[in-house]
Parts: sequence; structure tokens; C-alpha cells
Amino acid sequence: MPVSATRGRPAGAVAPRPRRSAPEPAAVMVHHGLPLAEELDALGASAGGRRKRGRPELQAQAAVVEYLTTALPPGTVIARVENAAQASGRTPQQRMRFHQMRKRQGMCPGFPDLACFLPGGRTFLVEMKAANGVLDARQEELHAHLRSIGHPTFVARCVLSAADAVRAAGLTPRRSRLDPA
Repeated sequence: MPVSATRGRPAGAVAPRPRRSAPEPAAVMVHHGLPLAEELDALGASAGGRRKRGRPELQAQAAVVEYLTTALPPGTVIARVENAAQASGRTPQQRMRFHQMRKRQGMCPGFPDLACFLPGGRTFLVEMKAANGVLDARQEELHAHLRSIGHPTFVARCVLSAADAVRAAGLTPRRSRLDPA
């Protein structure tokens, strides 16, 4: 049987896969005394000096959902409302048709990111924003309308502001390991 001159394996044999080193541990937000924006900046700085891109409110949203799950009454349903989507299509006409289709299917520009359905028929809506994020005109208009028809609607940037929103809605949060100090 012929042997490869470089590896000492039979000719045609598949080379073994190189061993992978253990993955680096994921960055964890541990500076609970810092505002969320500063924590995210610190995480971005630790990643090779680059600022993290993307939507930092998604990290905060996961923490807020975890908090609301434990703070709101048992039986509460918390749902993420998927309202933002990148238009698929190569041409402006294709992208326009995509958005028209989404609106026909019920997409509502400006609708809050989280909908909480509490026992007894109450609702509680939460718009997630990054530390320096602002509501656009459609969001401000729709949120005001939702409030006017009896649906408490709040903006949260972190767990602390979500806890404030729960109390502002007239709810008493249950004790949670995530309670802000």
C-alpha cells in the first residue's frame, strides 16, 4: 500500500480533523452597578477594541423578559412581537411589495416589542430601546393611542426601567433574583 510522503498515511486516506481549542467563554454582564450602555461599551472594548455592532437592545430584552417572567403574576404570557424585518428582494419594487405584504398580514409599524397578557384580561406592553435610543414618530403616536384605549405601554432600557414600568402600571412585582437593588 503506497504511503503519503508528507504524513505517513496510506495514499488516499483522509487526514484527521485538526483539534479545536476550547471555545472562549462568552462575555457576561457582571457590572450590575453600571448603566446598560456602559456595560455594553465595556463588552465592546473587550472584544479586540472594537465596538459591538447590531442591536444592543436585544441583549437587554432577554434580561427584561427573564425579569418579567418572574416578577409578573403566575400565568402571565409574555410574547415578543416580531415587527421589524429586513425587506427581501433585490430591487426597490420587490422590497416595496414585501413591505406591502407584511402590512396586509398585520404588521403594525411602531408596535411595542413585548406584549404581556396578565390573568384577568390585563395587558402590559413594553418597547425596548438601547440606552441612547429614542422613539420614532410612529412609535410615539401608536403608544399614545394604546395608552388612550387602556393598554399600559412603557419604554424599557434595562431591568431597572422594566421594574419601574411594572410598578407604574399599578402592579406589585413578585420577588425575583433579578430584582434591582
